[in-house]
Amino acid sequence: AVPLKYLEDNYSPLVAPHKAINDANYTVAFNDYIIGYSAISTNRTVTLPDSVCVQGKFFIILDESGNAGVGKSIIIDPEGSTPIVGVPTYNLQGSYNSVYVFCGNNAWFIL
Repeated sequence: AVPLKYLEDNYSPLVAPHKAINDANYTVAFNDYIIGYSAISTNRTVTLPDSVCVQGKFFIILDESGNAGVGKSIIIDPEGSTPIVGVPTYNLQGSYNSVYVFCGNNAWFIL
């Protein structure tokens, strides 16, 4: 077996940090990459701080529980007045849906 440290050092695109969120609001950290909701029972907010909006930085946000939907959205909310695709927030709905959230030119975009 290949040690995880070797894979992280030499094949970082293949091994990405995963943050499991269990039915709570969450503020993204700079070193996050995959943010997966393992449970969701009501609308939950993922806050994107201005400090992590560095051009070229992106995150994957997804519903791993299969429970996202109306009344159980994952609301992606940039801090302050920074928009996401030109609007204040973005709602991720639908079982197992995911989005790539990308920072470019002082705004957030969905890939």
